[in-house]
Parts: sequence; structure tokens; C-alpha cells
Amino acid sequence: MAKKKITRVGGDSPAPDSVTKKFVPTADSKGKATQLRVIAAVLWLFAVGAQVVAITLLFKQPLNMTWVIVLILIDSALAVTGSLLWKKSNRLDPASEQNKFLFFMQSQLGMVVAVIAFLPLIIFILTNKNIDAKQKGILGGIAGVALLIAGVTGLDFNPPSVEQYTEQTARVEELTGGNQVYWTKSGSKRLLMW
Repeated sequence: MAKKKITRVGGDSPAPDSVTKKFVPTADSKGKATQLRVIAAVLWLFAVGAQVVAITLLFKQPLNMTWVIVLILIDSALAVTGSLLWKKSNRLDPASEQNKFLFFMQSQLGMVVAVIAFLPLIIFILTNKNIDAKQKGILGGIAGVALLIAGVTGLDFNPPSVEQYTEQTARVEELTGGNQVYWTKSGSKRLLMW
């Protein structure tokens, strides 16, 4: 396979020693991300609380399936909403890929919390001797579907990173000659170059 010849047609080439500035979120973005993360954490705590109450109800006789199902749905809604807010916060203030474990945990925390919010409940449903097979099937199926929905919603298939944003910012600066884009009230854009 022959290599293609690349010919530069114009423009200034960057100096070989030039260092790209690392992406740093603005104070507003960082503040908004922190706010979204706190709300997500509170919602996830309530989701785990709903799970604990549902597990408690599994051991009371007679079993009130309606309340257990309602608590599973509440658990699911809280987990999904928390995951969506967490993913939005990661868009505003992404993690760095330098530490792979921390990057994974920050970007995929919604999926991890979904497992924490549903797996113990599913285990208790399937191992409870006070519940008949039909009830186990119904409750286990509903909790399993809720786990899948919350897990897929919490999973970030293309998580942003500081390195990705740094590269994109450098590319925009290379193409435009600056990094200041402002929007006017009429909706058209203006580019200011320094």
C-alpha cells in the first residue's frame, strides 16, 4: 500500500514546540456540573431508599405486590433521572482519561448506581421463601426490566474527557484562529479574534 503525499497549500503551520492548553471548564460550567451531581446523588439515595423499603415489604405477610411494584417504578424513575443529570454534568465538566479507573467511574456511575439500586432487590425477590413462584416471576421480571432500563440509561456510550475537549478546542482554534464565539440576540454568530 503506497503512502499518500500530503501537500500543504497555505496557512501558517504551528510551531513544533507549541503546547496545547489543557481544557478547563468555566466557573459557570463547573458550578452547574456540581449542582447537577449533587441533585443526581440525592436522587440516587432516594432510589436506594425505595429499594430498601421494597425489600422490607417482601418480608411482610401478606405480601402487598402493588406497593412493591410501585416502589420498583419509583426506584427506576429516580435512578434514570439521576443518571441523566449525571451524564449532563459530565458534558459540562468531564473527567480526565489519565486515571482509567476514575474516568470509568465518573463517566459510567449511572450504570453502577443502577446495579446497586436493583440487584439486591432482585436477589431478595428470587431467594425469598415467603413468595410463591408466580409472584417471584412477576416481581423479578419487573425489577429486571427496571434494572435494564436504568442501566442502559446510565451507560454513557461516548463519554467526554478533558483530553477530547482539549483536542476539539485546539481544532476550533486552528480552524478559526481564535476561540471566542458569541451569539447575538438575532441568533447569528460572530467570531471575535484576538
